[in-house]
Order: sequence, then structure tokens, then C-alpha cells
Amino acid sequence: MCQQLRLLFIAKIFRKKFIVRPGGDFLWERATQAGETEENLPDYYEKGTYLSHKTRACVFSFVLRGADKIIFPTVFLKDLYQKYFGVGAGKCEVVDYPFPEVPDKILGAEARRGKI
Repeated sequence: MCQQLRLLFIAKIFRKKFIVRPGGDFLWERATQAGETEENLPDYYEKGTYLSHKTRACVFSFVLRGADKIIFPTVFLKDLYQKYFGVGAGKCEVVDYPFPEVPDKILGAEARRGKI
């Protein structure tokens, strides 16, 4: 996140566009890896746990709001950031992962229905 903050400042100084592509959720992943939460991603935000990391959340929000465009890998993540960080819909785009669909016979029908 510090790297993106630096890049945001440099982009603003040189009047360049700043585009962010979060590959996942920085706050939740960091809290999970540090053993600070065992909640799943939606609960982490819905219960307000992310607010217990105020400094990280403020920096993250500042970077997102300062971006000219944010490219999300999923609609879920886009909706999450719009709801909890006030990211404007006009600066959000979703570009799906470029993986082909895996047939049920390989992946299994249960996985396709989200059971796994």
C-alpha cells in the first residue's frame, strides 16, 4: 500500500493518470495473515472489523479515492469498495480474469455451484 501511496503522489505531481488494480483485498488479507481476524471477507466489512485498522483503512481509502480509474477483477470486489470506501462508480471497471471456463467433468458440479 505504501508503494501505491507514493505512486499516487508522483502521478499528481506530474499530472499523470493514476490507475489502480487491486488483485484482492489488501486490508482483509493483511489482517488474516497477521492473525488479527478469522472472519471471512464479507463479514470483515459488514461487522466493521476493518475499522479497527484505522491507519491502514485511511491510507487505502485515500489511494482509492485519488485514483483516476480502478480496475477490479470481480464485481464483488468493486461493489465492496464502492460501499465501504465511497469509490465512485464512474472510476470503476471490472476486467475478469482471463481464464477459460473449466468443464464440470474436470472441476466437478459441486464446485461449479459454489459448494467447495
